[in-house]
Amino acid sequence: MFIKVKYACIALPGALALVLSACGGGSSGQVGASGSVSAAGISVSSGPITGFGSVFVNGVEYDTSQAQILMNGVQGTQDDLRVGMMVNVTGSVNAGSTTGTASRIDFNSNVVGIVDSVDVPNNTLVVLGQTVVTDDLTVFDGGTLSTLRPGNVLEVSGMVDSGGVIHATRIDLKSLTMTPNSLLEVKGRVTNLNTANMTFDVGAQPVDYASAVLKQLPDGLSNGLQVEVNSTQGLNADGALIAAIIEGESIGISDVKGTEKELEGLVTDFTSDNAFSVNGQAVSTTPQTVYKYGVASDIALNTRLEVEGIVDDASVLYADKVVFKPSSSIDVSGDVQAVDASAGTVTLLGIQFTVDANTQYHDVGVSHMHDFRAKDIAVGDSLEIHAYKSGEALIAARIERKSPSSTSAVVIRASLESMNAPQLQVLGVAVITDAATFFFLNDAAVSGDAFFAAVQVGDAVKVMGMLTGDGTIHAARIQKGL
Repeated sequence: MFIKVKYACIALPGALALVLSACGGGSSGQVGASGSVSAAGISVSSGPITGFGSVFVNGVEYDTSQAQILMNGVQGTQDDLRVGMMVNVTGSVNAGSTTGTASRIDFNSNVVGIVDSVDVPNNTLVVLGQTVVTDDLTVFDGGTLSTLRPGNVLEVSGMVDSGGVIHATRIDLKSLTMTPNSLLEVKGRVTNLNTANMTFDVGAQPVDYASAVLKQLPDGLSNGLQVEVNSTQGLNADGALIAAIIEGESIGISDVKGTEKELEGLVTDFTSDNAFSVNGQAVSTTPQTVYKYGVASDIALNTRLEVEGIVDDASVLYADKVVFKPSSSIDVSGDVQAVDASAGTVTLLGIQFTVDANTQYHDVGVSHMHDFRAKDIAVGDSLEIHAYKSGEALIAARIERKSPSSTSAVVIRASLESMNAPQLQVLGVAVITDAATFFFLNDAAVSGDAFFAAVQVGDAVKVMGMLTGDGTIHAARIQKGL
């Protein structure tokens, strides 16, 4: 992805910059290939917010009591931050790398604009000419993908892949329709620059810059530059965004020698499995690099990674650790049967999930708790958990608390473990089907006999039904494929 931070926002606070320059930055004390040595505790982190209490980013809980918080360059507070927002955190990390202190948090959205189109089956939409992809971890506020319509105005935060596609971590519905003089903005690379007509493109969105003020662009515009375009006049008759301000941007966050960086994003440039870029930040691995949830040969263009290491004097991050971010292939919705916050476990439908420092929490229930965490989950709460397997454990990637249900309706999406028509098993839970069950192969309705003839162990299935007293599910609908 490209983390786009205004030049004004990437400068480290003066004292911190001096410390980094003099001492080197980072908690590991590693000496990089170019001779940089980290200064214990100094760090810069980039990734989505996963929860509050303080602010959790990349598995670290940051104390924000003394932090400067900027929202798209405007002074804000912690109350303005939301789960799923991509942020840059400057500060220090304590021994153990689980807690830290933030001196500055920057949030910069990727696009604020009008919805051009929505494609629910393919989990995509286009906002102000920018293609946006959603997944199970995308946080929606004000609607869902299926309720969004062309003409709605959205704010999108996410990771940008090598092709300029935004992989949304959060989508906020700002308004149902565009109102006069509303601020629109889009960030990306300049393409198709036409100096005669004073136009260029960002993604698929044409921009008219005839009356724009240029900032942080000492050499003017050129193809390939990363810019932020602001507009209050909207689109002209030709569909071009009428730019009021165009500001040059930097890709990545501070590359001061010795800075410890922890970045979550997509591989945006790939030379080899030991030389690639994440967030536009050049990364090099060494024989000492530790890998989690994958191996070096799994790294490829657009792979989602978390990398940790020290920046050397050539602005290359030498990775101590590379963590592959697994996709959540398991979904379970139901009421909590047991919870042990100290052990980090939550049980639904007899299925135990483990939470970790990277679990994302979101409360859309009655309380709508901003600081919702595992300690706030109670038996009887209605949850939706997105998870992945790590060995025999099920790791919760996201926990969303919903309003209580008056029924025992449940949902499981996972791999089929066994079947003996008219029964099957998913995640150790017995599922019973009968004449009232609706069967689907992908989106095509079929008979029960056709369904059982077509599926096999290992296939992804989605079961919706009612939980019975003996812990089995009476399926109302079962679907192969997602």
